Amino acid sequence: MFVNCNQAIEIAKTKIKQTEAQRNIAYASWSDASLGQPILVKDVFKAPSYWIVPLVIKEQVAGFVRILGTGKVTAIGSFGE
Repeated sequence: MFVNCNQAIEIAKTKIKQTEAQRNIAYASWSDASLGQPILVKDVFKAPSYWIVPLVIKEQVAGFVRILGTGKVTAIGSFGE
C-alpha cells in the first residue's frame, strides 16, 4: 500500500512534533512551520516513489520531510543561507 497525500501530511506532522520534542536547536523555528502541499515524486518508470512535504515558515519553504510509500520517514531537512 502506498500512502496517500493526506497520510503523508499526518506523518510529516508527527515527525515534526518528535523533532521539536527532542529540542534540537537546528529545528527550533519549526514550531512556527506549516506544511505545504505534498509533492509525489515518481521514479524513471513513472511509478510513485516517495512524497516530499514542504515545511513553510513565513511564506518561505524552510525545510522538508521525505516519506516513502510505506509511510517511513527517510529524510528531514532544513534550508539555510
